[in-house]
Amino acid sequence: GAVIPEQQIQPLAKLPISGTARAKILAGEVYASCKVESFADPLTGQNTQKLNFKIIGLHPRNCPRALRVISQYETFKDKIDFVTRSDYDEKVGLLTLAVEHGLFPIKLLVKFNIPRITTPGEYPYTFPTGILPGLKGHIRLFEESGRCLFYTDASWRGSYSGYPSAILSLFAETAAKAPMEKIFLPASL
Repeated sequence: GAVIPEQQIQPLAKLPISGTARAKILAGEVYASCKVESFADPLTGQNTQKLNFKIIGLHPRNCPRALRVISQYETFKDKIDFVTRSDYDEKVGLLTLAVEHGLFPIKLLVKFNIPRITTPGEYPYTFPTGILPGLKGHIRLFEESGRCLFYTDASWRGSYSGYPSAILSLFAETAAKAPMEKIFLPASL
């Protein structure tokens, strides 16, 4: 279930984004930002990477209507071009996506520990395994003037992933933005 009631979540006007980004979101665009840094850990000297990510979209309909599409994790493979498999284990709250994109030399099996989102609120999620094990984030959905605002952020720090920061950043941003554009476009309603 939701961690924080939707009334306590920041409205679009208070989210940490520029006025230009906010205007684009209000106009129906999906905003995504991903920063990845590679560096030597100052304590261990180990090659390390850090990722900070956010994506924001405003569905043209209210949350109950939008969540009919968003909550159907098993259908993501039919809605998102580069998702070749989408399974959800309801008992343990595990979403598994096979991701393959022609623009990137990366084929991934991405696993999310996440509840099925059926009502507005804030929901934590993690990546228990894979390229970014231990990644933690939150998905927030709430009503905004009769529309459904989706805001997610995530952060991760760990051993070097094997991918240069620029490639990992571009892939993560594209892999998140494209599905939201599909799900948040009026054609998906």
